[in-house]
Amino acid sequence: MNQELDDLPLPAAKAIGVQAFVPEDRLDAIRYGKPYCLQGDGAVATKLYVLLREALKHSDKIAIAKFAWHNRERLGALRVVGDGIVLQVMHWDDEIRSAEGVAPKRVEISDAEVEEAMAPMDAIGGTDICQYRDQYREAMEAVIEAKAEGHAPAETEAPAEQKGKVVDLMSALQDSARAAKQARGREGGEGGEGKVREMRLKKKAPTKMAPANKRPAF
Repeated sequence: MNQELDDLPLPAAKAIGVQAFVPEDRLDAIRYGKPYCLQGDGAVATKLYVLLREALKHSDKIAIAKFAWHNRERLGALRVVGDGIVLQVMHWDDEIRSAEGVAPKRVEISDAEVEEAMAPMDAIGGTDICQYRDQYREAMEAVIEAKAEGHAPAETEAPAEQKGKVVDLMSALQDSARAAKQARGREGGEGGEGKVREMRLKKKAPTKMAPANKRPAF
């Protein structure tokens, strides 16, 4: 059986084959998997790399490509990120589950309620996503460092466990808006808090290029 699998054709085994060029807004983000940085292999490939990068940048398009990954043919998108090209792994159609039936049944809401729900968005908008950190990883690194230095790691407080079967969505958004404003206030920002109507929801039950060292870009 293994020999039969090895004999199966894998057209993209030796290179990344560009299939088409499309506007990036044509692709739903649900298709995207892990990103990997690419680099040119040799002088010829380096020039092709730069040419492709500039062509994608000036056309505002991405390249749809096929490539081999762990003896499987995969689909990917070549995107310009900074001065480099990133290969964004993409899911095949049969790997994406339909969202049909997931949304709640029809609920009557007014325009005023929608506007009130948008108030927290204005209050906590414009933040830099780079400010968010993986606190679990940082805590783990601190433990490893302490162990390596031969002393006990500092104790950390676990976040309080939320109890109850009802989540007050609007109160949670309002709390987030208040915290964001306070943080900006410490940096010299100002602003008042908007009023938000309470809304309760039931909580759900608990071209030839090759990947460079196959390391995640982010």
